Amino acid sequence: MILGGIFAFTIHPYAKKSIPSATDTNKLFENIQNELQYKYDIGASSIASNPDYTSNEIIIPINGSKRYYDSVKDEVKSIVKNIIKSTPFENYSIKIEKNKIEQFLNEEDKEKQGSLFEITKTIHESLSESYPNQIGDINITESTPNLIIEVHTLIKEQEISLSKEIESKINRILNEKLSSNLLVKESSVNIHIYNNEEKRIN
Repeated sequence: MILGGIFAFTIHPYAKKSIPSATDTNKLFENIQNELQYKYDIGASSIASNPDYTSNEIIIPINGSKRYYDSVKDEVKSIVKNIIKSTPFENYSIKIEKNKIEQFLNEEDKEKQGSLFEITKTIHESLSESYPNQIGDINITESTPNLIIEVHTLIKEQEISLSKEIESKINRILNEKLSSNLLVKESSVNIHIYNNEEKRIN
């Protein structure tokens, strides 16, 4: 799953100290990604700034059904509020919306999107619990009939034996927790484990 942003800032003579830099903005998106991407099914967050610098907001789109949106929107807003405390964005409003992109997807694509999120979330939660402070990003690529699961870790070269252990753990997760997942059932799964130097180690 990819988080990004579209933003435009206009200098206001009375608010120069409040204008976030590109570094501030990148840090914001990084924090949002770290806090939300594996817990909630969200789209690409963005920042919208009004030319008169009076109406600035952080926009977080939620994927999935309206029922799912209604069940998580308040939690997501609360987390983002906490993220922006004591930052240049603390006075920005937060807009949680149902992802508009989904209206252009057919039912098959929506189901596939939900399946990908379920796989990513389940694997990340299980691995993070079993290997605290060792698991980084998890990327899922679907290209029929293959499903590629890429796990980026903080494993060092001398700890390479952990890669086989993690691979076995993922296979157990697929069999025990994700056996009913549409993509897992219909795909040939390939697992790629990377160490802290981004070298594949399995």
